[in-house]
Amino acid sequence: ACMLRETLLRSDAAASDPSLLRGCADTWALIDGAVPPALLERIEALPSAESRLVAQVYRATQHLRAGAIDEARRELEAMSGFLTFAADAHLRGMLAAPLGFAAWVAYRLERFDLCVRIAARGLRIAREAGRVDADSLLGVCLTLSLAQLGRLDEAEEAGERARSDAERYGPQGVPALAAMALTLVAEGRRQHEPDLLRTRYDELRACELPVLGWWRGAVLTARTRASAMLGEPEYSPELLRQSEDAASPQRFAEAALAAAQAGDRELAQNLIAQANEIADRLGLCGQQAVVRMLEAELLIAWGSPLRAKNLLTEAQSAFAELGMLLHQARASVALAEVDRVLARQSSHFEALTERELQVAELVAAGMKNREIAKRLVISQRTAENHVARLLRKLELGSRQELAARFGDASA
Repeated sequence: ACMLRETLLRSDAAASDPSLLRGCADTWALIDGAVPPALLERIEALPSAESRLVAQVYRATQHLRAGAIDEARRELEAMSGFLTFAADAHLRGMLAAPLGFAAWVAYRLERFDLCVRIAARGLRIAREAGRVDADSLLGVCLTLSLAQLGRLDEAEEAGERARSDAERYGPQGVPALAAMALTLVAEGRRQHEPDLLRTRYDELRACELPVLGWWRGAVLTARTRASAMLGEPEYSPELLRQSEDAASPQRFAEAALAAAQAGDRELAQNLIAQANEIADRLGLCGQQAVVRMLEAELLIAWGSPLRAKNLLTEAQSAFAELGMLLHQARASVALAEVDRVLARQSSHFEALTERELQVAELVAAGMKNREIAKRLVISQRTAENHVARLLRKLELGSRQELAARFGDASA
């Protein structure tokens, strides 16, 4: 690819050959994910609307990789009308990679309806033209967006076809992307088909990882998420070393869940803090909501259900606004669990004696048993017994959980 790029950029004859220029851009995008700016300038200077659109697609892709969300949005807005309404003939020359990348940009920018329109139209044109080589990436994007929108039956059908096309014709890494998309569908079906996620996770792990960095990150993130759901936390440090892009917040948040399940609470707290910081800075509402939801799941496990409920309520509102029914359903399940915990917590606190409530307040303030004994003018052994009885009554495993629970109950 490096040799091809250098030869092309030095060639005067190639400068006027649209097929060679755009073919090189497509190849470069699939290998490296970034098309050289000089090549994009040459493509954009060609006398056709399609060439200008190709340049816009690859510039938007580069903006996403750099985490430049506003710039990527502007490029997407500029090209969305053409992608949606231009005559089929204008899009046939974009079937190799540009349409797939355009759909991927729309997906990453949380424009799921637009992604569905681009991908479905591209698939129809590709099949009419007999271009089976163009089907797999478009099919992956269609599956992912349909799943996010809660259209799971359609997503399942699109995903199975995308996987078949990817295995036969897709470029390196796309079979793993198709398996990733089907894993997302399985997450949405988890309540009714719990064994499906295990099957899809095993299939995903068996796939060769993509070479292209941001596709590789997407697949590893999906593996991390599925493994955490299955109670077998697996996350790759490689995820945290990748340069910041539009998917970074979820990568960090999923890694936080896996770290928490593996028993490393401090790492989990650090990762979720970084996920929140990046999500807020990028300003992607869906990513922000996903991070809030995953943080809430951690807080539930750590004994802070009230704070978890506040985050889940906020996330659910954002999911509803964006039409992200898949995540909205997951947030609803978590909210139901929070309500059960809060109801049980309320009944437990009502059963505490006045002395036990005093002890709980002092534990929440960070006091040790000897400090509690001195404050209440009781023996240290009596203070120890009070704390042990509190933990049993509230079904908690540590003083830290008691402090968090009492803080929630007092809020």
